[in-house]
Amino acid sequence: MNQIDKEKEPSMIAYEIKENEYIITRTSEYRAQPHKDAFRVWRIEVDRRTVDAPEKLGDKVSQWYSFGSNHRVENGMICRDIGMKEVWVMKIPDLIDFALEVERIVVLNCKGCIEIEIYDTWRE
Repeated sequence: MNQIDKEKEPSMIAYEIKENEYIITRTSEYRAQPHKDAFRVWRIEVDRRTVDAPEKLGDKVSQWYSFGSNHRVENGMICRDIGMKEVWVMKIPDLIDFALEVERIVVLNCKGCIEIEIYDTWRE
């Protein structure tokens, strides 16, 4: 069990997103259930920086290690786990059908997984 799991209740175990599952949000109500088929899960929140080695942070390297756990390098970026975050997830077998159902979606590659935003109102 890692440091984050020890700090949280057993019901807050990190969820592994499965095939055809996506984090889903809604522009108009970011925290509310975005779709009737969405369900809540806990995910490990990862802090990623666009530097490939902690030593390249110079005098800030000790600050990097003073917070979070599981410090590592992934895909040329330094990473650390900084806690748990509750998100909405939904199984979407066909993104085109889903887009036709909800009318507008934005597809984002966020923090190592795909996020679908139901774009139902204007935002900046």
